Amino acid sequence: MKVKRSIQVPLLLVLTLPVLFWTLHHTLAATEDENAAFSIQNNNRPRGTYHGAASKDSTTTHLSTRVSWAPVVDQSTTTRRRPPKQQQHQHQPQPQATTPIDAAADIQPDKDDVCYGNILNSWRMSDQTICHGVSSSLVCREFVLNTFPQHICEGTNLVLNAGLIHLPKVDTPHFSWPAPIAAHNGSVTADCAMTTTKFDKEWLSPVFAADRSSSKKCDVQLDTLYLLQRWDTTNVFHIHEDLIMSWLAYAVINLHRESTQVIFLDDRRPDGPAIPIWNQVFSQNSNSSLNTSTGAMNLYGLKMAHPNATRLCVKRAIWGPRGGYSPYSHTVGDKSPCRHHLFQAFRNFMLKSLGLPNISRNNNHSTMKDGLPKLRILVVSRRDYNNRTIHRKIENDKDLATNLQTMFAKNATVDLIDFAGMDMIQQIQTWSQYDVTIAAHGSSQVYITYSPLNSAHIEIQHPERIGNFHYRNLATLLGMWYSEIQVHHGKTITQDEIHKITDLVERAMVGKFTRKSFFETGDVEYDVLERIDIDTIVPLNPNSMGLKSSVTTKSA
Repeated sequence: MKVKRSIQVPLLLVLTLPVLFWTLHHTLAATEDENAAFSIQNNNRPRGTYHGAASKDSTTTHLSTRVSWAPVVDQSTTTRRRPPKQQQHQHQPQPQATTPIDAAADIQPDKDDVCYGNILNSWRMSDQTICHGVSSSLVCREFVLNTFPQHICEGTNLVLNAGLIHLPKVDTPHFSWPAPIAAHNGSVTADCAMTTTKFDKEWLSPVFAADRSSSKKCDVQLDTLYLLQRWDTTNVFHIHEDLIMSWLAYAVINLHRESTQVIFLDDRRPDGPAIPIWNQVFSQNSNSSLNTSTGAMNLYGLKMAHPNATRLCVKRAIWGPRGGYSPYSHTVGDKSPCRHHLFQAFRNFMLKSLGLPNISRNNNHSTMKDGLPKLRILVVSRRDYNNRTIHRKIENDKDLATNLQTMFAKNATVDLIDFAGMDMIQQIQTWSQYDVTIAAHGSSQVYITYSPLNSAHIEIQHPERIGNFHYRNLATLLGMWYSEIQVHHGKTITQDEIHKITDLVERAMVGKFTRKSFFETGDVEYDVLERIDIDTIVPLNPNSMGLKSSVTTKSA
């Protein structure tokens, strides 16, 4: 028997070892496949996106440090939630009709930028739980922008009580600033418990209430809403303050236009020219539960779209920051210390979202002579429109444009354009096609945001705008060649001033041909961003360049 046992044991081992090896091999292979899949999935994430679960925990960020909250919040009663460092949440993309445009894709940290070096992570890390519940919550995030605290608040599974939402009583609405929607405490509720006695968010703070009855049956179920109270609706510069702040909010929260509807917290009087921008860039969604237009509308319009509903339940609602204190208005009265990465990313996002080309020109002079298109020069014509009197007009701007075309006929074409008859998207598209732009101080200069890379801008400043650095700073943030000229003769410019502007154009063109842009050198060459005193400029020699052609005058 002992002999038989000694034989049986080795035979058993021989028979079972292959099975064990096969099982072990496939177990390890499966583990490697899972790890590889996880690695690939994480490496393919869009750069700069916020990865959070689309649930009550989606308001929690998974980062190692935090930015202090506003003093107005009672810190002693506030709780902060931070998951373990090893906890990972993978972003689960929602089904989209088209490829989503990632608002955060081009926003890269810049350690040398004292203003917005790591703005997205700083904003994301400042999460403050305002109301906490099992299925509902309200979390706000703060970033101090231009010394002013700006908040993004995100709620999950909230209820809009339509009976408490009304149009404001406004007899004479302000020309640019629409009045906020009238609402009362309890207009927005959530099934959660307040973790602080107060929080500071315009419009939302006085109307939000914790209500355990919020879990009752919904009349309408909505998905994702982005709500904002607009800063200005007619001035395109101030409109861009709302646009850039909304873009930042989309990047911080990881919103996509395909799954989000914009809701204005104002009465849309006046509505202004930017509605097509809001629809195309921020609100191009397919909300199947909303059986009306899914474009941008105000909160009262949302209520009227469901006349028989009193409880509008929202899966996810984000209250965005307001314009007015934005990167566009940073250090208005002084030169900006900020760097360029933020505005480059905003420019790329807007052009891509609008389906417009992101133009870049070769600045090699000899190659250009061998067949590349001539440089394009734009002179902006300011004229009265819509029964409005426009200040800082240059009534003889055609003389300036004609002189430029005469002087630079061999190297450039010149267009004199009145933008008043164009819609905003047409204005953006038109401005983005010019290498050198010239304009009196006014809101249309915000469109240098979309100028081709390595382009130039010349600002004509009247006495009442001397010392205003809005567009100088914007040009710096875009890496543009910039100069300004001060004029002192009312609605017309003198022949001497025309010659001095022409001299600046020549300097800009030489810079375009010879200077490498910051996109090639990695930095802005600030030495060319010089302030020009008209008394120090020597007029051009009229014989220095060609004397042909005439100006093209355009008007929409």
